[in-house]
Amino acid sequence: MQRIALTDANTLPAIFGFEEELALHYRRIMASTNGSLELLEQIESPRLGQVLKALYKSQYPEPRLHCTSDSAFTKFGYIYADQGKNYEFASHECMSPFEVAGLLQLHRGRLQNYLSAFDNVYCSVVSSSERNTLGFHENYFSTINHKDFFKDGPQALTAHMITRVLFTGSGGHMHTGHFSISPRLTWMHSVEPRGDSYSTTNRSVFLKRDEPHSDMGMRIQIVSADHPYNPQTAALIFGTTALAIRLYETGRLPVAKRDWARDCQNFV
Repeated sequence: MQRIALTDANTLPAIFGFEEELALHYRRIMASTNGSLELLEQIESPRLGQVLKALYKSQYPEPRLHCTSDSAFTKFGYIYADQGKNYEFASHECMSPFEVAGLLQLHRGRLQNYLSAFDNVYCSVVSSSERNTLGFHENYFSTINHKDFFKDGPQALTAHMITRVLFTGSGGHMHTGHFSISPRLTWMHSVEPRGDSYSTTNRSVFLKRDEPHSDMGMRIQIVSADHPYNPQTAALIFGTTALAIRLYETGRLPVAKRDWARDCQNFV
């Protein structure tokens, strides 16, 4: 890929990234008085670290930049155990929605190749220990500084965040038995962060983390998307959202008049 010199904030290209959390489970069949009973047991540390080490050794034979007992930097991204419970893959920076889609398909394919060697291990987007839907996090590079963005940026983008669910939501039944267009969005507490900004304890659509990844801008992190099940959906998520962010950056995206941000759960 051609290297681009980032010298002018007004001509910066779009830069994307994603982080995907997945739970790895053992499937065990137990005998019972009523027949067989299937039990699921989530693989957590220290066993999870051993599984990940075997994963990147077998599926990522390319030279790795750095390895620990439960993580590895590869040329495609970072593989690690998130909080000792979940498998997580954080991609490298991508320059188009189609590159995001291709990279997502590549890393999932390698994970499935590894898991296909086992009869009783599989991955899921649902944590069996907490019964919540795990995250698919989107990262967008923006030229707007952190403080200015959170004045009205989330509210300006909320209309898009709602409507994109119609063409990118994965759909599925909740543990309550109800069907939801977007299972992940039902776990969001708010659009904007309230109190702390941790995605596991106070989930909001936009995370308020002031992390200076560059002196030319900031990272906008969105954690409300469902895991895309095909590359076309992944490209739609990133392509349409990056366009909405760029319209906001250039002052062409109006702020919604009504307060959409009160309760995300009403949207699904």
